[in-house]
Amino acid sequence: MIGFLILVFLFLFLVWFLLSKFIFYPLFFKPKYFIDDAKAFLEEKDCSFLAITTVSKSKALAYFSNLKKGFSIDDLIKVRSHFKLIGLAADESSLEVFYVQITKYLGLPFSKNQMKFNRKKSSEISAEEKRTVFAKAGIFYKSMSCL
Repeated sequence: MIGFLILVFLFLFLVWFLLSKFIFYPLFFKPKYFIDDAKAFLEEKDCSFLAITTVSKSKALAYFSNLKKGFSIDDLIKVRSHFKLIGLAADESSLEVFYVQITKYLGLPFSKNQMKFNRKKSSEISAEEKRTVFAKAGIFYKSMSCL
């Protein structure tokens, strides 16, 4: 009887752990990248802020070498977020695109988030992507000169 109670307790603990780790914690405590931080980073690079969007892990695989497809042991101790940061260069005719990875360790509640930046080359930015970003930002007069 005691063995059965221990097994039930372990099962309930395992269910609670899995729910909190993979559903509640990423939902409420996933690392975020604030617009003020993005603007400060872009000012260092002599760019003005246009947009910031979240990026799926599958798209981020192309830009960060430390990511692996599927589940890994690192997923038990880390939570990662990926963002795409778009800025307008100082000459206002070209886009600067940065991919940002923010990592937060679960066991260290007061630790700072680790950030990695990866710059997308301006030659890799498609003309369609440039048009949509410029249109959303309301910059129509410069959009055709950079294509």
